[in-house]
Formats: sequence, structure tokens, C-alpha cells
Amino acid sequence: MNWQSEVIALIDDYFKAYGIKYSPREDVDGCLVDFFNYQMKLIKPLPRRVYISDELKSRKIPIENFWPLVIIEQKITKGENVMFHQSKNLFNPKTTDDLLNDWLIYHLHLSDWKEKPNDKFFARTKHVLFVAFSEHEAFFIDVRPHGKNGEPYVFAKKELLEIMDNNWPWMMEKYYWKDVYEVSPNCT
Repeated sequence: MNWQSEVIALIDDYFKAYGIKYSPREDVDGCLVDFFNYQMKLIKPLPRRVYISDELKSRKIPIENFWPLVIIEQKITKGENVMFHQSKNLFNPKTTDDLLNDWLIYHLHLSDWKEKPNDKFFARTKHVLFVAFSEHEAFFIDVRPHGKNGEPYVFAKKELLEIMDNNWPWMMEKYYWKDVYEVSPNCT
């Protein structure tokens, strides 16, 4: 057995140990991408201070999502696990989350109930919380509708980045191009 086969076997064993269905790719590079993709999607359950954007503070949240939002804030503050508010694709190592991969923005479903008693995940909701994390902080960016009857292209909205820049500009500094003042055409 060569080192690549050993790495593939280790990754396969890792996913099996956590009960995650996984069909290893034939190449070690692909398996490593899957492993790190999965790791990237995980929100470590650590106590964090929560910051709420001015835009979210002024937004009218549907009543059915307001209390789950408060509960999620409490979970994050206490360091409790919020993974079952995430996408059901969380446990699919081959599925990427482009908003997370590009901008480190997660989305959480705003429910506090499950459709079936044995479900792992909380019920899917039209409105989702967009949130960014550091090791000791959580930044609640906005709540927006998504899905079939939601806001079109909600996961590609420039406004999410503008909210981050307006509220926590230091988080966006790594994306600035110091010598570029204007981009034409204006990307939306």
C-alpha cells in the first residue's frame, strides 16, 4: 500500500466513524478536497459573543422565525451545537457551499422544531440567517428568504458583503484591492 492509498483509507475511515456516507474518489487529491470541504462546513460549538448588524436590527423578522433566531443566538453564546440548523448537505463531503467557500458566510435555518421526531435537522425554513464566525465571535449579517418563493439569487447578493463591510470593515480588508478604485461594469 502506498501513502496515497493510506490517506484515502484514513479519510474513508473518518467518514465511516461519523456515520457519513462516502464513496472515496480514486485520487488522493479529490479525497483531500472532500475531507477539507466537509471540515470547512462544520461550525465548532464554542462559546461566542454575538454581534448583530444594524441592518438586521432594523429588519422585520417573521414571527415564526423570530424566536428560533433568539434560540440560535443563545446556543451560539453558550457554545452549543447549531449544525442541525445548517443545510442538509452538511454531511455530503462532495457538496460545496459557494457562499461559505468564497466569503466564509454560513446560513442557518430559523426553526426550533423538527418535521419528524427522529429527524436530525430542524425544519427547513424560507427565511435563513446569514452569519459569519471567528473563533470567539459570531456576526449575524442578515435574515432573508430563500428557496422557491424566496429572494432570487439570495446566496449571491452583494448586499451581504456590503452589510459586513458597513458593520465590521476589518473582516473585509483581506478582500480589498488597495490600488483599485472602481470596477466597470458594476457587478451585481
